[in-house]
Amino acid sequence: MGFDSFNRQFRGSKYRSVKTIWKGETYDSIKERNYAMWLESEKQAGRVLWWRRQEPIQITVNDVKICKLIVDFLVGYPDSHQEYHEIKSEATKTPLFKLKHKLLLATHPDINYRIVE
Repeated sequence: MGFDSFNRQFRGSKYRSVKTIWKGETYDSIKERNYAMWLESEKQAGRVLWWRRQEPIQITVNDVKICKLIVDFLVGYPDSHQEYHEIKSEATKTPLFKLKHKLLLATHPDINYRIVE
């Protein structure tokens, strides 16, 4: 084990988030878990039909796979539309995320995607 791996064990999360468990699922942060709890309450109230976690979106340019963006939630609504919801803080809006976000908007212009802060 190199120093970087060893050091990472003791310094905590890269973004200072706390992994948390709800209904047997591990969430990357308390904010993400709370959002899942809110989505579940919206589902119980009938304002959301279903929701899924960690939904991958392939980003392809000229038939070449560039990368994959894994969005925190995909949400289905009673009127049949779907939205991708990404939980972000200023700390997690990294240069890599910003690049993938721009690629997503360029390659999927009709996607319903929103960042929840």
